[in-house]
Amino acid sequence: MDMFEAPPLSRDEQLAALTPQVMKDYAEGRLSWSQIRHELDVEDFSLILLRLGDEGLKLPRAPADRPTKARGWLRDAISEMQAKTQTTADRPIPSE
Repeated sequence: MDMFEAPPLSRDEQLAALTPQVMKDYAEGRLSWSQIRHELDVEDFSLILLRLGDEGLKLPRAPADRPTKARGWLRDAISEMQAKTQTTADRPIPSE
């Protein structure tokens, strides 16, 4: 921690930052986990789960038509594998 960095929030301070409105905004997809983490200094995702339960809310769902990082990574990996396979298939068979 550098000398200008604030100390991390305590567990109670993190819980206090997770107000009912913050949790409602998170559950409805208007606020992301990364926004909560960076803007409210909440570092423990289990506190999100605890507060969602306290408020009777569910985890937000990503829209099915929105590509996720995992889908993008998988798409890139498949394309790369296909390109390698094609390159290998185009090589002449070495003669003995």
